[in-house]
Amino acid sequence: MIKYDPSRLEPVPFFTAEELSDLHKLSSEYPLEELCGRPRILEERSIDYAYVSSKIEGSTYSKAGVSTLVKYGWTEGGKPLSDALMVLDLNATFLYVMNNAKDLDVCSKTFVKDIHAMTTSHQLRSDEQGLVRKNAVIITGCEYKPLESPIQLEAEFDYLISVMKDIQDPFEQAAYIHCNLAYLQYFADGNKRTSRLMQTAVLAHNNLTPVFMRAEEISNYLKAVIRYYETGDRRFYADLFIRSYRYTIDNLLNRLPEQLEDIAEDEKRLQEARAKRQKRPL
Repeated sequence: MIKYDPSRLEPVPFFTAEELSDLHKLSSEYPLEELCGRPRILEERSIDYAYVSSKIEGSTYSKAGVSTLVKYGWTEGGKPLSDALMVLDLNATFLYVMNNAKDLDVCSKTFVKDIHAMTTSHQLRSDEQGLVRKNAVIITGCEYKPLESPIQLEAEFDYLISVMKDIQDPFEQAAYIHCNLAYLQYFADGNKRTSRLMQTAVLAHNNLTPVFMRAEEISNYLKAVIRYYETGDRRFYADLFIRSYRYTIDNLLNRLPEQLEDIAEDEKRLQEARAKRQKRPL
């Protein structure tokens, strides 16, 4: 087993200066206000986010199933209720972050704990939501063994937040909180979910469009996280982040007209479905 390494929380850069410059240039091509200023486009992005993030955690919902669940509250037949609740929690928390980005106190323990509680509101008991875990955790498929002591976890969490506050570049700050909050495994469950939402919150708070990962990258994401847990290698995650951010901006720029058409067609189908229901005999 690989024991917890406290030096992992030190502020070692994830990106080169050139990579950071490229990321900031990309972000300027699709400013955050473009995304937040289009409610229906933001809704579609929240669905994308909830689909991929829940799939990382083992959800069996399809992309279409997530869309129908979020928009109309209709569950996908034969799928566990727990999957539906996880999707809804992720979607709601993502939208909360995006709609309140400027006012978020992202560099605080309270905010991290609040995000965890929102993200796991239907998966964990109330005495586990937003609170330090009291038992050991085992990470499947990984040799890394996180800390067990709640006292040590609290101390390391405090240090993580203090380091995060001193990181100046928001892309570095976002990658740092993502990888190290997940590494710490402070909560009983939902650590990666919370880490990804914290990454989103940091970027949005700094007026940057957040990163959206493709479903095709999920296996690479899991490999990157495990590699970081076991070796501290930042490069694999940094490469995935850069690749995903390029995809995010390109997708937002190139698919905007198509998305607007999809939304109009979706509204048309919904109106037709409602009309058919109203015509059904009692």
